[in-house]
This record gives sequence, C-alpha cells and structure tokens, in this order.
Amino acid sequence: MEVDGKRFTIRRPTEAEQVQMLAERASRLDLVRRFVVGWNLQEIDLIPGGDAVDAKFEPDLWAAYVDDHAELWSPINDAIKASIAEHNLKVERAEKK
Repeated sequence: MEVDGKRFTIRRPTEAEQVQMLAERASRLDLVRRFVVGWNLQEIDLIPGGDAVDAKFEPDLWAAYVDDHAELWSPINDAIKASIAEHNLKVERAEKK
C-alpha cells in the first residue's frame, strides 16, 4: 500500500491474532505497528540530513518512526482492515461451494 509516495508492506493478521487483538482492545496504532512488515523508506526519511539510501526495515525502528507519523495511522489501519475483510469474504465464498 502507498501513502504520500511511500510504500508500506502489510501482513493480514491471522484469525487467532485478530481474536487476541480484540481481547487486548488493541488500538489502530497497535495494529499498524504490528502488521507493517516492510517499507521503501530511505535513511533521509528517518534521519534529518541522512543519505538517500534504502533503509533496512526493522520492527523496532518502524514502531519508533510510526509513533511520530500520525498521518500514516488511518490509511495503513484501513488497508489492514480491508485485507481482513477480503480474506473473510474469500473464506465465506469457499464455504458456500
């Protein structure tokens, strides 16, 4: 998925993870922190004055970055929820066959 010219790779939460997150009353930020698994960010996106070289994705670095970029929370959260809905629809259709 893309936000403001930056790409973020998301992973659909498993059904068990969805149940767990509901039980934990996880916030949309928790969802975004946990289910983004890749990006196309460069060092300059992360560090003022950094170089225009690809930055390796690290979950802890992602969590620190996204905590300060609230503009990413809703679109990424929406994409994760859409992936859940799409998966549920596929399962539903398969069960009807």
